[in-house]
Amino acid sequence: MELENELNGKLNEIKKPPGYVSKREEIDELESLGEIPNIFVYNPLEYAAEIRLDYLRKCLNERKKILFVGMNPAADASLQTGIPLCTRDIINNHLSLTGNVKNPPRLYPRITITGLNNEENDNESSIRFWKLIKELFKDCEDFVDRFFQQCFIHNFCPLVYIGGRYWMNGKWNGRNVSMEKLIQKSEDSYAKEVEAACLNSMDKQVNLLQPDIIICIGAYVYNMLSELKGCENKLILIPPLSPKQIPDSSEWVKLSKYVLAEHKVFSEEKLN
Repeated sequence: MELENELNGKLNEIKKPPGYVSKREEIDELESLGEIPNIFVYNPLEYAAEIRLDYLRKCLNERKKILFVGMNPAADASLQTGIPLCTRDIINNHLSLTGNVKNPPRLYPRITITGLNNEENDNESSIRFWKLIKELFKDCEDFVDRFFQQCFIHNFCPLVYIGGRYWMNGKWNGRNVSMEKLIQKSEDSYAKEVEAACLNSMDKQVNLLQPDIIICIGAYVYNMLSELKGCENKLILIPPLSPKQIPDSSEWVKLSKYVLAEHKVFSEEKLN
């Protein structure tokens, strides 16, 4: 948790470009000038810190051999709770996480942060991830418990970016903006500074956790972690979770299982 607090402090020091809002007063200021937000920035490390701490206590209570790393959270249960790639079912019925959200931001018009009381539909990316895990541990009575005995899930960047009208062709539709997309479209140094802070934090976390295997979800994460000495000879790349790149959920699961089987990730020899 100390490393996450350190990262949070560094992210807060980075100056946001005009139109990037993370507080209600910033939106009010824009509207008073007759302008609209370009990007809504959510930071679950702040408002969902209690839930996040319970996740770390329950799921990172010992060294894990396998670390899954995603890019940044989507606008679903991860936005609500700060837990990477988790559905409401996993959070409430399997992990039984507790905690409240404090001072949740009122940013994007159609999003209300309610934490564990969230009733929004789960993101397709999280659904297909747990479909993969369930198939990998299909012989286990509690596949979630078995998974977290050996594995941990982390995001390269903890921030959630929701596109404003500028990014969504004039429409408010609340789509998630990935870290990769932010880097591609930003015309200032903000995204690169966030990326550098996250990479530095990731380096420290890998050295602390000492996983044997790091499974990178998508090429962006793989390319970033390839820069770290502590990740040398540990990285495995599986396809990105986005339905835009692989529309068929079953196909994504099939491809990912093939890669993991090739590397014998969940073989008895690797897990023992």
